[in-house]
Amino acid sequence: MKSGTSMATPHVAGVAALWAEKLKKNGQFNTQELIKCVNNSATTEKLDPDECDVSDVGKGLIRVPQD
Repeated sequence: MKSGTSMATPHVAGVAALWAEKLKKNGQFNTQELIKCVNNSATTEKLDPDECDVSDVGKGLIRVPQD
């Protein structure tokens, strides 16, 4: 199994594209807003501290826009 940033990067890029699409649809797209949405969508709440070191996961798991 592969892991690390080489595996995370394409997933983050895909999620960022979905956020960009949503922002453009709402007439709110700009780089700063996109970065804010991607960063604010991240969470560490579902990460098990017994299985990973939370300090190694950056912002955590990012989420796609829900609406």
